[in-house]
Amino acid sequence: RKQMALAMELGADFKPYTGQPMSKFVGQDPTERGSNARAVFVNEAACIGCRQCNHSAPNTFMMEDEWGRARAFQQWADSEEDITIAIESCPVDCIYWVKQRNLPILEYAMQRVERVSVGMMNQGSARVGDPFDVANTMIRKGEEERMRVGMDASGAEAGMASAGKLGARIRLAWLNLGENVRGRWSAYDEARSSYMASMSFDEDDDGNSMDGEDPCPNDECMMDEGDIEMSPKEAGAKGTPFRNEAAQPKDFDFE
Repeated sequence: RKQMALAMELGADFKPYTGQPMSKFVGQDPTERGSNARAVFVNEAACIGCRQCNHSAPNTFMMEDEWGRARAFQQWADSEEDITIAIESCPVDCIYWVKQRNLPILEYAMQRVERVSVGMMNQGSARVGDPFDVANTMIRKGEEERMRVGMDASGAEAGMASAGKLGARIRLAWLNLGENVRGRWSAYDEARSSYMASMSFDEDDDGNSMDGEDPCPNDECMMDEGDIEMSPKEAGAKGTPFRNEAAQPKDFDFE
């Protein structure tokens, strides 16, 4: 249902998520293999339409019609050297090497990112959307997996049936513990909740006041199996007329 709603909102060109890349693979990574195989991805929301990548690797990069932004429509259709030159010549660092296995979710997420005009970007009057953030959110919330499984009706039904059986087994195991054990666990849980509620976070470990501060800003204390690991991109061009501070260049990977 969500994919249908997005299709209605974003137009006829919107493609549902299938777990497969939208760009065409003409060749394979000549350097890396297996889980380390690479693909190239463009953050079209940050692109200014300079055509540098299209000039350097024309069989890999095209200019899409609606906004005039660059798009990687084919993978490994040019040499690694030409693609690298295209990446390094981008004045706004919006082209990335990504893991091939991560390409499908990024290309899908790119459809859900709002574009703004280059003029507004250069004026700094609009925040450029980040497909990496969209993909990260989809992974952490389980949306990517649900949408991918949802492509196969039998797979979705099997998943729901399995979840239902697991819930029933947990409930049965709980009831088999006996009333005395369940009562002690409930008392412990209530006592623990009361203790945590009474704890004070007024000072940090050094005795400094933390009034008004979040003891766990930006959910830094939380870990999630769906977290996406990001690190700065090694190569980049100088003299950028616009830089999206919210979406700095990065190599992109998640397990």
